[in-house]
Amino acid sequence: MKNILLALCVAFTIALFAGCNQNYSPKPKGFYRIDLPEKSYTLFDSTCPFTFEYPVYGTIVPDDSKNAEPCWFNISFPKYKGKIHLSYKVVKNNVGGYIEDCHNLAYEHAFKADGIEESLIVSKGRHIY
Repeated sequence: MKNILLALCVAFTIALFAGCNQNYSPKPKGFYRIDLPEKSYTLFDSTCPFTFEYPVYGTIVPDDSKNAEPCWFNISFPKYKGKIHLSYKVVKNNVGGYIEDCHNLAYEHAFKADGIEESLIVSKGRHIY
């Protein structure tokens, strides 16, 4: 029994030291390359009191969220897995409330971002910061 326990301890120690010989370095900063098609736009015109142009590779989809209002739309870009959310509100002496809504919406994500743990990696000899 002692021999088995001793063999396991030796194997664990060897595995521990063998795994520590690798040098870790973070991946270099990279940027996504998105090749967009030629610039070409089409006019969006509806019963809403506005018009605008949007790229021909996007599609207009009515907003289907539970709080959606009549003139709310999404421009969907399926090839790029992206959406632009468009909402329309009539502003009549209530712009302060809408600005506050924008701030609340922006800060709603802050608690999620706080959960991301950062770690500092510095290796001056290899110029990694």
